[in-house]
Amino acid sequence: MRFLKIHAIALYLACSGSATATSLDVQIAGAIAPAGSIRCAVFVSPEGFPDDASQARLSVLSAQTQPLVCRFEDLPAGRIAIAVSHDANANGKLDTNFLGIPKEAWGVSRGMRPSFRAPRFDEAAIDYDGWPLTLTIEVVQ
Repeated sequence: MRFLKIHAIALYLACSGSATATSLDVQIAGAIAPAGSIRCAVFVSPEGFPDDASQARLSVLSAQTQPLVCRFEDLPAGRIAIAVSHDANANGKLDTNFLGIPKEAWGVSRGMRPSFRAPRFDEAAIDYDGWPLTLTIEVVQ
């Protein structure tokens, strides 16, 4: 009987390989011109959110890639926030005007778009449980 239980558990684990994968896919929606790059950043703390990619796990795609999906593997479970920008001129940053208002399309998790400031980590954060997850973030200028 014990052998059957161990065999059943082993079979379950072998068949549920996708359940052990820990990936987060970020689908990018919005009117994206096929120029430049898409920058996706996953932040695990408020530090640097939303624009200091040195404080985040970063994924960069060509804006010509189809479908536009940033994949992050082996993220720790916990509170995360995601920032996405369309770097249309491929200069490695989100361009802003003299008031600090973005001139390129951007978006964050939970769709937060405050009028006169950047979104805060706590406004965009989601609870990530470590299981495979697909989110869609719309980028808008």
